[in-house]
Amino acid sequence: MKISVKKIVENKYFFPMLLVSLIIVYFWKIIFSGYFIPGLDAIVQNFPFKHFLTENLKNGSIPLWCQHIGSGCPLYAEGQGSFFYPLNFLFLLFSAPLSFNLMLVFSFFSMSLSSYFYCRLIGLDCFSSLFASIVFTFGSFTVLHLGNSNLLYAMSWMSGCIFFIELFFRRMNRCWILIAGLIFSLQILAGFPQITCYSFLFCAAYFIFRLIVSAKPIAKPLAAALIAAVIGAGMGGIQLLPTMELAKVSSYKNAGFYQSHPEDMVTFINPYFLGNPAKKEYGRNPVLFSLECHYIGVLPIIMVLLALPFIFRRRFVSFFFFAAMFSLILIYVKPVFFFFAKFVPGLGLFRFPQRLYLLVQFSFAVLAGFGMQRIGKNVLKTAVIAVTAVELFIFGFGIRSSVKTEGIIKAPLTARFLKKDSDIYRIYAYKYFETHRMLFEKSMELKTKFPYEVFMEMQCPDTNLLWGLDSACLYFSLYLKRFVKFDQFIDSQIKMSPSGAVVSETAVKLLGMQNVKYIISAIPLESSFLKLAQTIKNPPWPDVFLYENAKFLPRIFMAGKAVVLNDISKMEKALTAFNPPHEVILEEYPGRTDYGCGKWNISGAAFLTDKVSFNVFSETGGFIVFSDTYYPGWKAFIDGKETHIYRANYRFKAIQADRGRHFVEFVFKPRDFSFGAALSAFSLVLFLTALYILTKFKCKFYNEAN
Repeated sequence: MKISVKKIVENKYFFPMLLVSLIIVYFWKIIFSGYFIPGLDAIVQNFPFKHFLTENLKNGSIPLWCQHIGSGCPLYAEGQGSFFYPLNFLFLLFSAPLSFNLMLVFSFFSMSLSSYFYCRLIGLDCFSSLFASIVFTFGSFTVLHLGNSNLLYAMSWMSGCIFFIELFFRRMNRCWILIAGLIFSLQILAGFPQITCYSFLFCAAYFIFRLIVSAKPIAKPLAAALIAAVIGAGMGGIQLLPTMELAKVSSYKNAGFYQSHPEDMVTFINPYFLGNPAKKEYGRNPVLFSLECHYIGVLPIIMVLLALPFIFRRRFVSFFFFAAMFSLILIYVKPVFFFFAKFVPGLGLFRFPQRLYLLVQFSFAVLAGFGMQRIGKNVLKTAVIAVTAVELFIFGFGIRSSVKTEGIIKAPLTARFLKKDSDIYRIYAYKYFETHRMLFEKSMELKTKFPYEVFMEMQCPDTNLLWGLDSACLYFSLYLKRFVKFDQFIDSQIKMSPSGAVVSETAVKLLGMQNVKYIISAIPLESSFLKLAQTIKNPPWPDVFLYENAKFLPRIFMAGKAVVLNDISKMEKALTAFNPPHEVILEEYPGRTDYGCGKWNISGAAFLTDKVSFNVFSETGGFIVFSDTYYPGWKAFIDGKETHIYRANYRFKAIQADRGRHFVEFVFKPRDFSFGAALSAFSLVLFLTALYILTKFKCKFYNEAN
């Protein structure tokens, strides 16, 4: 029986299945061979957050508060954990590493298939659509951000949103614009606001473009789009409202402008024009290579040039050409960026406008598809597609390494040592980012791969989540202002010396006050209050030192005296002078400030995700200091009666208790989560109701579309 190649190619499922096959080949090792694609954000943030979420989901709870990092933080609000992203169900079915990898692969499926079907919808043939999809899916922006999973989750839905907007204008069926709103909500839940914002602005511009060129009344389509956007934002409310609440008290500022350089443009055709960071040749900061490289392949650029004669003759070519040019101007011309940042909502909220290159890559991919459309012979098109795919695969495999998952999830020696201590305590990783740089420079010197297994010994936040350890350190996007200032003050009390670093008594005291028992460092620390507990040898890499803190305090303790500080600017002086655990610094008058020095005891402490309870006995009464971050949403109860929570010692919590025995509870019930969850539920019901009505009655705007 003869198999006709022509019939296979003409099958409508052939090209989509080819895309799926390419992605499976590309990610073969991480799907089937137990590998992991490393990256700083993936290893220290994205994967540990997912691991923490998985452990809680298996216990039937969604964690709102995380006591294990930053001396307690509202992890659900930060977004990078994408706790409410629907694909998290995979973590209930498979192991955390495999689920993490599968979510990454699904993102590639989503962006490749939606971009392919979009190109088919606007009139490109199968070969040209396949070509455009490959360029978009495997271009440098996508591949170089494999170490930032949340960015890819959000990015993967953008082309789908464009597809449904286009479908809406072609069918004039409100169902499609409603689904575009659903996609917007998924981007919000993905947890990378910058990409969600840029994608929304791009989709809004595309909608306006289609509204203008459709030459039809604009009122009803515009109203439908606004309703869909509002419903979409509402469905994302469970993430959106908590993130907005956290942003209010965070140290995050409006966008700076990391300056791009004209020579970066050469990377469109030569990705290693400025050097290859994988070979330790990159002259600039290698961490920023993902923002400075714009590679999509030589042949795609030629195809883009072939599309340019149609700029003023084909409306889609016009839109994507000017969208790409405008995005590049925003990236490269600082005054223009800041001018538009004043008027375009969301544009000026983020660092690194280079991430606008996402829009350039998608626009160039579509333009390349139009350029390929000009090639008459399918054989030549096939050759161009094959060469481009090989070219982009070689680039991707050359710049992105993979490591055995065991090297990431296997408990390092520091974790094994620390787990032997059954006390309730926190750790502190000193200069962890400097250690990362030190290891990177050493790997450059030795011309070898970055030693992730050595880096994990440092217990860099938030990797400690993988081993069930608690840390006073934090790696976040939205740091609380007081966390940053407090950490900077401690850092100022540690001075570098020729042999390592000298740690002052104030630094040791403040670390101990927040329950830090062990300090981990890649350089020797000098202090009469620190005892070397363990040295981890990693030749030829730097040793890792574990020090025990002699001024370590329990996580919950009682102070008999309160020092009321009305002037927050004098906090540093007060922190240097005060004497924990006998004193506590408050910022409002408690009524009584001195209870004496009676005996006290804390027992039966139970630390759950969103609740902490314990028994307390005090001879004289006093202030129960809970060294956990002060944040809106916490409530405290003494013997079942709610009591006021004071901000203590600049960034922690304290309550006032009379003498005697009491049962104390701290419960985290944030209103932003409750309102957000209610808004999401209401919006979802509204979406499903509208979708049912529109589907059942086939409502359309115009009779011509029937």
